[in-house]
Amino acid sequence: MSSITTLLYVYNHDKWLSKAIESILAQSLEHQIVIIDDASSDTSFDIIQSFSLNQPQIKVIRFQEHQGKVYGLNRGLIEVKTDYVAFAESDFISVKDRYSKQYQFLESNSDFGVVGSFVNNDLINFKKRNWTASYIEAVLFFGNPIHHSSVMARSKIFAQQANNYRPLFENFMADHDLWLRIKRNWKFNILPEDLVIDLLSQDEISRYRSKKQADAATDFYVKHLNRLFNYSPASAELKKQISLYLGNEAEKFGHPRKFRLWFDKLLALNEQYNAFPQEEFKTAVEYQWKRLGWLLRNYSIRRYAQYEKQNGKFMPLVYIQLILKGAKLK
Repeated sequence: MSSITTLLYVYNHDKWLSKAIESILAQSLEHQIVIIDDASSDTSFDIIQSFSLNQPQIKVIRFQEHQGKVYGLNRGLIEVKTDYVAFAESDFISVKDRYSKQYQFLESNSDFGVVGSFVNNDLINFKKRNWTASYIEAVLFFGNPIHHSSVMARSKIFAQQANNYRPLFENFMADHDLWLRIKRNWKFNILPEDLVIDLLSQDEISRYRSKKQADAATDFYVKHLNRLFNYSPASAELKKQISLYLGNEAEKFGHPRKFRLWFDKLLALNEQYNAFPQEEFKTAVEYQWKRLGWLLRNYSIRRYAQYEKQNGKFMPLVYIQLILKGAKLK
């Protein structure tokens, strides 16, 4: 009997769907496949049927009315009876040995609940970072390093949650929200190789960025700052964090030293509540500080981020003010 069920949610995504399903069927390990068709109006359901008629391991659930991805994923999880669930997306293909490598890792590491991988279009800087379990946990506050389309997870994780994917995050961040809620009980790993190939162009990806994403990020940080740190952020603080998350409009939210004050606030909160591993959270904050320099196109910030790294401590505000006035460090 197979130990893996693949869960594939589909809604009006017929362009790459055949390739996605073919890559799932080509996996070297035996597995069941559950495909949720969310009342697609294009040819997606016809493509799904063309595969399911000849593949008895495929179970298809078709909604008569569009329900949304959150509902679809939660409905699909009810069908999972195996030890592991692998997630797939209709615009990603999995390389042939993806499942075998992830299955082997989870079988050998019982304290890990989720394993993902790199994706072909990840940036070089992303791949160079040291993705330990503790660092992944810390980074989850600032962003989601775990590609949902690359995930294999223990199915009992989802049985332990009252609501896995939450409707509040229907448009964006539903998986990120879930990872942050389960991080205390399970470790995460990212296999350092491209086990999933993204078929969308960067232009197509950029179209998904919208006001809905900003709204989702607002709900996300209001809820998790309160849950993790018992803290209700001021409007200005929330806007700074969202601009960092989305990677845009940071220049609208004040002087760089105000971001530094927000980072210091996060460090103090984490020290008080111990929500994330201390050293790794500090490293994640330092990375965001350097990333802010790129977002603001401000070389001065990069200069004193370099200073902090060399001296092993955060730079006092007085130095920041001097640098922004053009003074040089000695």
